[in-house]
Amino acid sequence: MLDPRSEIYPTIEYRPIQPSDLEVLEKIHLSLFPIR
Repeated sequence: MLDPRSEIYPTIEYRPIQPSDLEVLEKIHLSLFPIR
């Protein structure tokens, strides 16, 4: 077993949403929620 004291906590960093992300976000949204 791993030593619980040696756990590594990853650092997750998010970048701000860019205007260029809009098209991709719309596609994801339509895939998840197909009803308009």
